[in-house]
Amino acid sequence: MNRATALLIFGVLVALGMVLLNYGLIYIQDVYNFFALSARDLTLLRTDYVEATWMFQSTIWTAVFALSIVAVLAYLYYLAKEEFE
Repeated sequence: MNRATALLIFGVLVALGMVLLNYGLIYIQDVYNFFALSARDLTLLRTDYVEATWMFQSTIWTAVFALSIVAVLAYLYYLAKEEFE
């Protein structure tokens, strides 16, 4: 495995971790409480329109950012593969 492949795999893992962390913050009570440093009921957050909108937008932007990381690393992988052939 060369460095370009390792970088691409690492980028995919980081992007996947970002998406999973965002999912955990929205849907798993213990993860939210750990990062918020206070106990709060997530069902109350989901019923509030502003908070629900923020959660949805946060999920979308995290996914877009994660996919952009993967796209840049895939392009670097392509360039590295093309250069060393």
